[in-house]
Amino acid sequence: VTINAGDVFTHEFEWLSEIPLPAGVYDVQAVLMTDPGSVQIQQASVTVTVKN
Repeated sequence: VTINAGDVFTHEFEWLSEIPLPAGVYDVQAVLMTDPGSVQIQQASVTVTVKN
């Protein structure tokens, strides 16, 4: 997958946590890593809604 600056994408994921989170909206620091040989790592704040 190639993601260029300004691109918008969505992805569903499963949150695995030993600590149950109450339902609500959280700001999460997300890390987007490019291929393993690259040192380019971008961090962004992502809003996550938890529904129990």
